[in-house]
Parts: sequence; structure tokens; C-alpha cells
Amino acid sequence: MVRNKHVIVTEERIRTVLKLKDNAQDPISMNKDDVLDGFRGMGYVGDFSQ
Repeated sequence: MVRNKHVIVTEERIRTVLKLKDNAQDPISMNKDDVLDGFRGMGYVGDFSQ
């Protein structure tokens, strides 16, 4: 609620305001291997066993 009024914030509005320049059809989930590959690509050297 904002000043006692219900508001609806849509994903589309967030994309517009933040100027994400991505596509609403882009995947919003990734499998574990893809996430871990991303971490490795960024140089993360933590424990990947869990």
C-alpha cells in the first residue's frame, strides 16, 4: 500500500523504469550447472559441492 492505496507494480513496469533492456521472453530461471558456470566465469573459488 502507498498512502493507503493499493498499487500494482508489474514486471513490465519494473523493466521500463530500471531500463533493463531485456526481453520479457528471456528465461527467468537457470539450472544449477549454468549458475555454477557463471560463478566460475566471474572468478568465484568457493565450494561448489553443495
